[in-house]
Amino acid sequence: MTSMQEFQDHLLPFQIETHAARGRRVCLNATVDQILSQHAYPLPVARLLGELVTMTALLGGMLKYNGVFTVQIKGNGPISMMVADMTSTGDLRGFAQFDPVRLDAKIAQVEQDAGLSATTSADGKRLAHLLDHAIPVLLEGGYLAFTVDQGQHTQRYQGIVSLEGESLGACIGHYFEQSDQLQTAVKIAIGLEEKGQGQKRWLASGLLLQRMPQEGGTETDDPSGGQGIFLQNAGAATTGILTEEDPEEAWNRAHILMQSCQDRELLDETLTSEDLLFRLFHEEGVRVWDPVLLRHRCRCSREKLENVLASLPEQELLALRNEDGNVTVDCEFCNSQYHFDSASLKALFASRTQNGEGSVL
Repeated sequence: MTSMQEFQDHLLPFQIETHAARGRRVCLNATVDQILSQHAYPLPVARLLGELVTMTALLGGMLKYNGVFTVQIKGNGPISMMVADMTSTGDLRGFAQFDPVRLDAKIAQVEQDAGLSATTSADGKRLAHLLDHAIPVLLEGGYLAFTVDQGQHTQRYQGIVSLEGESLGACIGHYFEQSDQLQTAVKIAIGLEEKGQGQKRWLASGLLLQRMPQEGGTETDDPSGGQGIFLQNAGAATTGILTEEDPEEAWNRAHILMQSCQDRELLDETLTSEDLLFRLFHEEGVRVWDPVLLRHRCRCSREKLENVLASLPEQELLALRNEDGNVTVDCEFCNSQYHFDSASLKALFASRTQNGEGSVL
């Protein structure tokens, strides 16, 4: 098994030995910090986007696919849209769209209704209150969509669920309940840590637990081959373990144990994923497999944008030009800017002109 010390951001597959549940633990400190630091998001928006990126890693880590897994939120409130995606190789990215005027008005209204003064807001109570009610307050309903895209010649899978509940984790539970799939629970922790000299960095971590099917429940969750590593010592493994003949009780117990995990434990960088899982599930016995490396990486490139611009009707492209006749394209994910001057635009249409399509550029 690969040493966890080699990884900073990672996903660790695990299974409860009673066959009550399988799960994933993710740590995304560097990834989420980089995603959020690329934009000047207000704290409530940044925090919710960090939760979405973490949730995307947890859900994507449960799937077997070769392509891109995308989670998109469309809301009716100050936050109109949030998107995060993860490739099958562990690349993550995300962005949010929001109305700053509506957001400020909503924050002021929430503060007034909750009796939060400027003083109490400063110590984190405002942020905590907003996030406790993120779905109804910041998104005001809408829907959550999951898409698995494995390439041009494969059928895309998509699932959609309405945004019901107070948090993203509650929405996920609602989705699996609606789709008649296995019971699933999600726990996500997001925090800001002082780096010194007035600088802060984001920390993000999460746990996902999914009930094992009763039929075939003795099979192991084998995401990477082999039998994994059993974190329980042999002497303790024979005591205090519920048997697989008690599936309902075993699942309920595993769920309660996961929910007992505190945010500070999830965000504690001195506590390895193995140690955290052992602390939570040592009485049940827990098995882990090799961790998967996760990182922030955007898939935008100048070449891709050149292909997009060259495919546009020329009148649409003309409408994109600024006063100098140039086109600037911003990547919403990583905030990179790509500039195309008149000479570049003419070069894009050279092949079309040669084919007799003509060009007004």
